Amino acid sequence: MIFGDGLAVSIGTLILGGAMKYYEEHEVAYQNLKKNGYVGWGKKKSVEEMMAFSQRSEIESVLQSRTFPLNPRALDLGCGTGPISFYLSEKGFKSLGVDISKTAVIEARKIASELKLDAEFVVADIVHETLPYDKFQIISDSSFLHCIVFEDERQACLNKIFDFLDNNGLFILHTMVSDRAIDFGSDFELDEQGVLWYLSKDARTRDSIVHASGCWATPQRRILTADRIRQQMIAVGFKELQTKYLYEENKSEPLTLFGVYSR
Repeated sequence: MIFGDGLAVSIGTLILGGAMKYYEEHEVAYQNLKKNGYVGWGKKKSVEEMMAFSQRSEIESVLQSRTFPLNPRALDLGCGTGPISFYLSEKGFKSLGVDISKTAVIEARKIASELKLDAEFVVADIVHETLPYDKFQIISDSSFLHCIVFEDERQACLNKIFDFLDNNGLFILHTMVSDRAIDFGSDFELDEQGVLWYLSKDARTRDSIVHASGCWATPQRRILTADRIRQQMIAVGFKELQTKYLYEENKSEPLTLFGVYSR
């Protein structure tokens, strides 16, 4: 493959002064969703449709497996417009949803008010910023970790998640894995380190690099094997309680790993 581990010094990393980081493109995506009348990721047309999120039954089983203290806190990473935050609020948690997209957070706050749910939402870059609370009994990855591509950023995220998690808390992972071959088409390339690059004529973010073909490549996702993710989690200090594949029936998409971890 052409690319290395997101650094690719040999083919020339070009930094675009003042441009957004690759994961900040989610703000543009949410602006487009709102403009077209959608209320959530995946082109959800209503709050009811948004709340029927795919891993709902798995999260419910996790919550039933553990007794939580009074007034438990939940952290929802990559919350978007808030479906998992709202679900956890309905289950008695004081939820904090975090997303890089201001548009998504504004919409989540609006929906929370309409539903009269005790859920708080903040715009934050979890890679580089702190949060208003320091311990949570549940931390949910709302398809968040696979959007953090580079190794130093992933390490920073996992270390923070470990520190945020209460000693008796649970971290719920929902992330793409490369445990089966997928044809991503001519506009994308998955390198040997699991970085999925979007190939285009334009430099989309300051993390864009020059591809060998002469076009630009922008990092989109980090899609590792389940074994590699397990190694990363154990290295941070997490204990694996449960893992399973989701969406095996959709042969055109990567598998998703659903995992539950404790400290």
